[in-house]
Amino acid sequence: MVYASNSYTERRKLWRELGTQKIITNGDLWVIMGDFNVTLKVEEYSNSSSAPSSEMNEFFECIRDIEVEDILSSGFQFTWTKSRGNPQCKTLEKLDRIMISEAFMDKFPISHGRFLPYMNSDHSPALLRLPNGMAKRRKAFRFSNFISDKKEFIPIVKEAWKNEIEGHMMHRVVRKLKLMKPLLKKLSWKDGNIFEYPILNQFGFSCIKDGVKDETVWVDKSGEIRPFSVKNV
Repeated sequence: MVYASNSYTERRKLWRELGTQKIITNGDLWVIMGDFNVTLKVEEYSNSSSAPSSEMNEFFECIRDIEVEDILSSGFQFTWTKSRGNPQCKTLEKLDRIMISEAFMDKFPISHGRFLPYMNSDHSPALLRLPNGMAKRRKAFRFSNFISDKKEFIPIVKEAWKNEIEGHMMHRVVRKLKLMKPLLKKLSWKDGNIFEYPILNQFGFSCIKDGVKDETVWVDKSGEIRPFSVKNV
């Protein structure tokens, strides 16, 4: 979120900070939204002049350097007004923006912004909409305990652990669990609805991958992946 100073010299600190953040993000998804306190184009000011000011040029150079652009938006064109405090004043400007990186647009191609009517502020509220929603959090690997008593359970686990998978240790664990998941799901429904069973304790696995939450995995002290024992379940 951005709340820029009214002073153009103070805003230069923000432009430099955004340049630093551009380096830190290193191509990741990036959204910058808020009050920039300066227009980007002459037509974004109701009393526009024929040429952009030096303040606008500095803002334009910042946006160009950090490689972001306005999201496709609807609603109010001018996001700030002086007329709330003085009905005789008709000054309107676009000071508030929602700006996104190319990586963000690639991830959420139909995202858009909306600038709502003025309420208690002289600024139009900005709303970022992601129709597809944020990426769903991946669920931990789980199965109901009763299937560990089925004769097919151990062979399924052993077969999954035989697979040769390249990568670091935790990556190999994840891949093997993924191989087991559909097989164990099918096994759980083999004899009918699992919810008819009185006990439905859950046992979970997950690992460090793409932000997935840490939980317990069965690995021996030497770091080798070993088939886990159902006695420990």
